[in-house]
Amino acid sequence: MEGLWPLTGRDEELRRVITAIRPGAPGVVVGGPPGVGKTRLVREALSESRARGQRVVWAHGSTAAHPLPLGAFAGLLDVASGEAPDTIARTLDELSRRRPLVLAVDDAHRLDEHSAIVLHRVVARQLAPVVVTMRTGEPAPDVVVSLWKDDLLPCVDLDPLGCAEVSVLLARVLGGPIESASARRLWHLTEGSPLFLRHLLPGEVAAGRCTPSSGIWRWTSEPAISPELADLVERQIGDLAARCGTSWIWWRSPNRSRSAPFPR
Repeated sequence: MEGLWPLTGRDEELRRVITAIRPGAPGVVVGGPPGVGKTRLVREALSESRARGQRVVWAHGSTAAHPLPLGAFAGLLDVASGEAPDTIARTLDELSRRRPLVLAVDDAHRLDEHSAIVLHRVVARQLAPVVVTMRTGEPAPDVVVSLWKDDLLPCVDLDPLGCAEVSVLLARVLGGPIESASARRLWHLTEGSPLFLRHLLPGEVAAGRCTPSSGIWRWTSEPAISPELADLVERQIGDLAARCGTSWIWWRSPNRSRSAPFPR
């Protein structure tokens, strides 16, 4: 279960993103709630771009980089510091020199103002295809919002995985079919979040709570949610967890034990 999990239930979305970042295409915005696999989908699509000979420049919006002008591009481009108009222009020139490329911007809702302007100008000037991930429901810089508001880029919206898709994903990861009731419980607990599943399942298997019997995997016990996993959920998919009822209320309790109640 180490490494990347297989991309499951996203065939149509993957096809749309690959098409949107071909040479000469404008790009695409991939949006959705936290934990649904936006970055995972983009990475899969970018592997196709690399195979076509396109260079990938991957910028990241983050809370840490937000106070820094062009913080999302720090360490990626050889651009000297200076006045904002000059550094933005030099960044665009540097990107132009790297063509053919795809500009990938993860968590664009967290971009600093200058990085957001660079992203917008790459799209507006058609310097390269771009693929942007956005967390729905989060405030974003106006120039980033304008990418889809002004129809500069199409959008691909990702929803959490359905129960059937989770069952297929679990079978692929575990190497065999999983009991339908067990898959349904895991889907209910994680709300179809691949991120949550990826961090929950290995611990359940290692602890012997999810085991194969006669070739069928079964999850027969309540999950043990470590403080680390609870913190991950609260930090990365907190708005999802807020919908998970009694289990999430328990995980956030300062007196939590290691065995989580499961809503039945």
